[in-house]
Amino acid sequence: MAGEMRYLDPFWPAKVVARGAEMFGLTIHQLIGKSRETRYIPARFLTVRALQELGMGPCEIGRRVNRDHSTIPHAIREANRLIAERQDMRLVYEEIVNAGCPGYFPDGSEETWLYPWHRPKVAAE
Repeated sequence: MAGEMRYLDPFWPAKVVARGAEMFGLTIHQLIGKSRETRYIPARFLTVRALQELGMGPCEIGRRVNRDHSTIPHAIREANRLIAERQDMRLVYEEIVNAGCPGYFPDGSEETWLYPWHRPKVAAE
């Protein structure tokens, strides 16, 4: 992504992690916990990839998901593979990314979303 990202919501990383857990029916503690159960792995991979897309580096991502920073590139590669191979994972990934997007202003002029088709509907006045 070009340019520096500004967010109105300083809690967007926590919202991305919470949405990643929610999309897979997990608690946040399960998502960031030490368990290596296979049902937790896709949620971790997609959450890590979403945080990376939204501008975080490996060290900060590692702190957010309770992992060593050296494991983050592997998680990103595996997430990319999941997204490429499975349409359902791509849709889940987009939902996780959009949890961090409300208030995202790439150039400071107007509100934009990475995936605009997920923008919340505004009631007609």
